[in-house]
Amino acid sequence: MPDLLHSQTVTARKPHRCSTCQTTAVQPGETYTRDTLIYDGAIYDWVQCQLCAGLFSRVWDAYGSPYRDEGIGPDDYAEWASETVRGNYGADERALAQEWLTQAGLGDHHEGR
Repeated sequence: MPDLLHSQTVTARKPHRCSTCQTTAVQPGETYTRDTLIYDGAIYDWVQCQLCAGLFSRVWDAYGSPYRDEGIGPDDYAEWASETVRGNYGADERALAQEWLTQAGLGDHHEGR
């Protein structure tokens, strides 16, 4: 499991690629989350746009602990979003999932990345 060394909310001075939805979702002036983690001796930063950071707890509850030692990643978000859009969830939850799929360039469906 990755260990969190530092987490901060930052205002972007330049565009940033979100580590989760894999798009340049952070534009100058927008806030984003930058986490510094360590896993298997490697230290790395994980940048998340507001949408992905806001969905973290939902995806973690579905696919994170205690299921994964390595944490959750983009494929877990895609699976959560696809299942939520197709599932028996409220309209607001389905709309959030559809927004994530659209932002990630996956449209209404996900067949794998």
